[in-house]
Amino acid sequence: MPVHFANPIALWALLALPVILIIHCLQERSRRLRVSTLFLLERVAPESVSGARFERLRTSLPLWLQLLAALLIAWILSDPRWAKKDSTQTVVVILDSSASMSAFRDETRTALSRTLGHWSQNAVKTRWHLLETDSHKPTLYAGTHLDELLASLDRWQPLKGSHSNDQSYMVGRSLVKGGGGLILQVTDHKMEVPSDIALLAVGEAKDNVGFSGLTTKVEDGRLKWRVLVTNHGAAVQSRNWWLERKQEGQPAKSKLDLQPLQSVSLEGELPPEISQATLKLDADVFPLDDTLPMVRPVERTVRIDERKGSPSAERLHKMIEAVPGVVFTADHPDITLSEVGGEVTTDAIFYDSPAPEDAKLDASFVVAENHALTRDLNWMGLLTQKPTQLALVEKDTPLLWKGDAVLAFLRRTTTADAKPVQQLFLNWDLSRSNAPRLPAMLVMLQRHIDARRQTLEGERTANYETGERIALPATDKPLQITRNSKTEPFNGHAPDEAGFFEVSREGAPLVHGACYFADVREADLRECSSADTSESRRLEAVLRDTEADPLTPLWVLMVLGCLLGAWGANTKSEK
Repeated sequence: MPVHFANPIALWALLALPVILIIHCLQERSRRLRVSTLFLLERVAPESVSGARFERLRTSLPLWLQLLAALLIAWILSDPRWAKKDSTQTVVVILDSSASMSAFRDETRTALSRTLGHWSQNAVKTRWHLLETDSHKPTLYAGTHLDELLASLDRWQPLKGSHSNDQSYMVGRSLVKGGGGLILQVTDHKMEVPSDIALLAVGEAKDNVGFSGLTTKVEDGRLKWRVLVTNHGAAVQSRNWWLERKQEGQPAKSKLDLQPLQSVSLEGELPPEISQATLKLDADVFPLDDTLPMVRPVERTVRIDERKGSPSAERLHKMIEAVPGVVFTADHPDITLSEVGGEVTTDAIFYDSPAPEDAKLDASFVVAENHALTRDLNWMGLLTQKPTQLALVEKDTPLLWKGDAVLAFLRRTTTADAKPVQQLFLNWDLSRSNAPRLPAMLVMLQRHIDARRQTLEGERTANYETGERIALPATDKPLQITRNSKTEPFNGHAPDEAGFFEVSREGAPLVHGACYFADVREADLRECSSADTSESRRLEAVLRDTEADPLTPLWVLMVLGCLLGAWGANTKSEK
């Protein structure tokens, strides 16, 4: 049964052993000199003219008693403890699911093997749990064998962006049953964790170069693409890049030299007969952003019906005309533009009726809600009249406020045939405001139209970021996603790894897509560092799951006996 030391720093007391040996080596043994009479002795006290010098170590009873006393004192002060015969502990290891952890897989395995090996000695039996901070991922391991836990790390795929760890902490606390075990957070940087959780950071600053963005545009049947390549490191980096296309031989490679934190733009085009291709970089410590697949997007047109007749309608027409992928038609429209109060059976954008001629601009500030249509937009420059007092119903979502009056809101309702529709209300006279010249207004309209575009029926081809949500028309039939010849249920998001994929419904394809990694925060490894607070938490568990040495009083008596014996032996030899 292993022994634990509650105060291991006291083992430094073992340094007394060599000190005792040195002292005994410096003691010069007295020599006996026979004389016939006392008057031949010197009248002065004897003195050494050469000082202390090392002599051959001679064993003696005081030496062995002093060494034994030093050993016993170090043993007592270190507070040795023994695991209880029926002791059981629960250890929960929470792995950070952030994509940056993929650069430290080997370091994670080595650190866990060392740390958990120490923790396994705290009790006779240990129940292990290996979780991820991504709450959607299943438990990697639950059992009593440490070697199986370490082997399960092969299934760990850290691919998530920045996220909260709170949910995983709640699960961990439920497993240790209110403080009866240990929780270890494994990550790649120093971070604040709750007091009941130990931190093991295995990261270090590393250089990384990768793709950080993609834009595409189809002109004259040719796909024009543009990407950014970013050096996230602190040193000059050189990389080869190339474009792989189907039915081609070995692609030609080009070299890039990038200064620290520099981004370089690459661009090119694909001929009409090529529908997909893959950009690649030389592999490095962070492989997720070294591959960028792309497909030729097929634009789905949003049909818009406008009901003319007011200056606001003309202004709204000009703003929406700038949105790509729209056509104005009254034939089966997807969105209808109408004045408030008009009869509409589709998704709609409503605008207020003309304001009175003497209406003045309202000086109140515009305040935006945290909503997908208004988020990260600057509305401070929007000038309008005082909004009409419209009553919000239960399913209305406010977007913009002017003082205490709602300026814009989103209404979700259903038509007579139970079809769900979404309607955007602009509660002011557009013709007498600066809304057409405000970038935030144009972006909000484009976001609303794109949200409707995502729900259109029919096949679509598009490029997505890894993990991006893919909006599809509501259906009661199951959807599947196929990637690398593997089919599984579709969870509403693009895959977490770069590559090509297809979403289908009962064998009929709905989405042909490519996804690429674009989270530059995770690709920047300069802030990665190491930290370890696991030992302090382990010592707390030692005190809980072990018992003190029952022979401590005996050791104390032996120390006293050794000291008294050494003193008595020295006294006797002097006589």
